[in-house]
Amino acid sequence: LESALSCTTLDTIFVARGTYFPSFDATGNAAPADPREKTFYLRNGIKIFGGFAGIETNLSQRDLLANPTILSGDIGAAGNYADNCYHVILSVSDGNTTELDGFTITGGNADGAGTQLVEGWTIFRAFGGGIQNTNSSPQIRYCKISGNKGGNGGGISNYNNSAPAIFNCLVSGNTANNGGGI
Repeated sequence: LESALSCTTLDTIFVARGTYFPSFDATGNAAPADPREKTFYLRNGIKIFGGFAGIETNLSQRDLLANPTILSGDIGAAGNYADNCYHVILSVSDGNTTELDGFTITGGNADGAGTQLVEGWTIFRAFGGGIQNTNSSPQIRYCKISGNKGGNGGGISNYNNSAPAIFNCLVSGNTANNGGGI
């Protein structure tokens, strides 16, 4: 999954059921100084779909209920939010061609101080525990975004001209000082 989210060309990727944890930060570093900067980094043009058993060859064959595909920021001690990723999903300057479809996004904890620089854009560690969009407008469909925390936008934070298209998603059970859901 990590390589799928790191693709650099236009691709459509099917992801099998299971729980996945990010292994790299947005620059591809597997051992960042702050491990909480690990994230699933959505690249421009990637269309990534969850909900597969692993034998399908067509999008219409997937079953989201039978094959939950979970992206989790719980990379440290299980159930301890203090060591979770700042952002489960990070999307920066995507050109509006990125799609995320059929995932549960959970366990992000955007409670950090300061910022990091990704592709020339400032990423706030206190924005978007589940998903942080910065100058990015991905299409997000059939996702459940729950169990995330943040200073701003516990579930989703949209910053600097971000306007994602969100269809048929459940955003619930997230907490934040401002904008628990979005």
